[in-house]
Amino acid sequence: MLSTSLALDRALDQLPIPGPYIQVPAQRPILRTTTTVFFLVFVLWGHSDTMTDPAIGDIGKQFVATYYQTFDAGRDQVVKFYHPKGQLSFEGHTSVGTQAIAKKLTELPFKTVQHVISTIDVQQVFGNQVAVFVIGQLKADNDPPHGFSQSFILATEGSSMYVINDMFRLHLHHM
Repeated sequence: MLSTSLALDRALDQLPIPGPYIQVPAQRPILRTTTTVFFLVFVLWGHSDTMTDPAIGDIGKQFVATYYQTFDAGRDQVVKFYHPKGQLSFEGHTSVGTQAIAKKLTELPFKTVQHVISTIDVQQVFGNQVAVFVIGQLKADNDPPHGFSQSFILATEGSSMYVINDMFRLHLHHM
């Protein structure tokens, strides 16, 4: 079985296009590891009216892998994934815009975090958006692992794809 990254590279090789990368506006740099996923999204949207389920799943899985890898390495870098008017709902607190989202994420009361993903569900949403729902566990500093759920809506604007909505909840049960 091919890894998701290798499968995406092979899918790109089969498309009648000049290269595997998109142009990204200079003011919104996207991590190189995410470029292939974003490029695949635009190529598939450009070649058909609807994306196939396997393509949507690959996009969602690659996004999740890249997002949490970036978050675990330095959550201050995650804001690059968000649209300038994107929204984050974190434990009921809503932040709107990249400055507010960056502030919220960098003010979280832990130094280190590691996410382990259990399940990823991905669906196409009206208007060529992609909904991604994640369930997993996270371990922050020396705390015990906690379950969490997070949902994303990814949307396109020009030649870029962004998170426009993000909702996060820890699975805490107090009895």
